[in-house]
Amino acid sequence: MDPISPNQESTDAPQWAVIELMGHVRYGGLVSKDNQFGTALLRVEVPQHDGSFVSQLVNPSSLYRVTICSEDIARQAALAGNFTPLNAWDVRHLLPKSMQPDLGY
Repeated sequence: MDPISPNQESTDAPQWAVIELMGHVRYGGLVSKDNQFGTALLRVEVPQHDGSFVSQLVNPSSLYRVTICSEDIARQAALAGNFTPLNAWDVRHLLPKSMQPDLGY
């Protein structure tokens, strides 16, 4: 039995999808193959509210499910997940004052 349905082709071209990772992480984006750090990874370009994209590199072993879908559905999943990149400014307020970095301003 062929695992590819008649309306889908096996391709290396980027495809819109909703991905679910172990740890209950779910978001949508434009998914493609990428080779980084000596290993094959999944690259997900996650659309943001401002129209920009955030790139995520995902190890395929952490995937629970990939659902190929339309661009509209993938964008809705991305925006519903409220996915934003993590940076030091997001977590600094969680540190005790004694551990907060002195930024000099």
